[in-house]
Amino acid sequence: MNKMQKNDRRVVVTGMGIMTGAGKNVDEFYDALLNEKTGIKKCTIYDLNQLASDKVSQIDSVSTSRPYEINEETRLLTILNHVLQETWVDASLEKKKIEALYERCIISMGISVGLDEYRYEYINKKKAGNKNLEYLFQSPQNIIDFIRERTGIIGAYHINSSACSASTAAFGEACSAIKNNKADMALVLGVDPLSEFSLYGFNSLKNISPEGCKPFDKNRDGITIGEGGAALVLEEYENAKKRNAKIYAEVFGYGMGNDAYHVTSPDPSGDGAYYTMQMSMNEAGIDWTMLDYINAHGTGTIQNDSMEMEAANRLCTDNSHKVYMNSTKSLTGHCLGAAGAVEIIATVLAVYHDVVFGTYNLDECDNNYETLVIQKDKSKNIKVNYAISNSFAFAGNSASVLIGKVR
Repeated sequence: MNKMQKNDRRVVVTGMGIMTGAGKNVDEFYDALLNEKTGIKKCTIYDLNQLASDKVSQIDSVSTSRPYEINEETRLLTILNHVLQETWVDASLEKKKIEALYERCIISMGISVGLDEYRYEYINKKKAGNKNLEYLFQSPQNIIDFIRERTGIIGAYHINSSACSASTAAFGEACSAIKNNKADMALVLGVDPLSEFSLYGFNSLKNISPEGCKPFDKNRDGITIGEGGAALVLEEYENAKKRNAKIYAEVFGYGMGNDAYHVTSPDPSGDGAYYTMQMSMNEAGIDWTMLDYINAHGTGTIQNDSMEMEAANRLCTDNSHKVYMNSTKSLTGHCLGAAGAVEIIATVLAVYHDVVFGTYNLDECDNNYETLVIQKDKSKNIKVNYAISNSFAFAGNSASVLIGKVR
């Protein structure tokens, strides 16, 4: 299929905000992507001497206080507050405008283990006989209340906790709500701070890279955990035009699936990844010859990267058109529930600036294909009309979104 499918309600991106170890705002993040400035270094929040590595991608400007030592604002909420402020300014929004939309503006959020650190400390301190521990008892509803108070959004909210695909799934659900006339605007968020729970958990799976992740490299040996938050404003196209909003890109398609192969390992055939990418293209009404770029999940593990390369290569059926692919996780680390939103912003920036980013720390690619180009070194300026952002999670959950230039 090579004709755009008719869709009366179109969805566009009109605001973005981000905070990661590789950039504390969108401009810094874009500079890091272009110039391969990694945020991965020695962790200063926790003592990780017992783990395979003490390297993480940590946000330095966030308070280094452990979560149970602060009352008014946790590390998670500090990151969230920052990305909310940047996104609202970027989208030229204020409470009065949002309140006028009533229930037509919604919240869709992805989170993975962001709350587990507080539960862990709550249990330990309660066992030790400590009292007045209410400030440790965080819940998703607390976070939604935090967002509502700062934005004025009173519409429905959706929280997705499908591990590492959480915020990509949240993004897709928000797009569906707007396309199906359930909303006119959506605030999409992904947030996950560093947590001993996740660090020790991945270490127990022997999934941590000792020196830093090397996506798609022949000698890759695991992931590096990162932290971050990212937010995007999605709007119905005609409404965005009426208020003269800055439009970064259009969202054309979305696919989500679950290959149910194993609790922690991806299906080596790549079927789940292939089908979700194909679903996003089917909804967009394009085929692979119109696709220019894939921002891969690209964790740096042997199994994930192998299946993702195979899945992406299956999209490319002959050698008449090249599709570029990279991973940004060697810059940001794996931000877990926030990874999807972080990488969707990278994909939007690729479309907006006509650039495909390099894969930092990639020395020798594990596979060489005729039409799928794993972008190894520096960024490359090409026309990016359509791009896919992938996220894959434990238990086989997969999500892909297709973003492109406004037509």
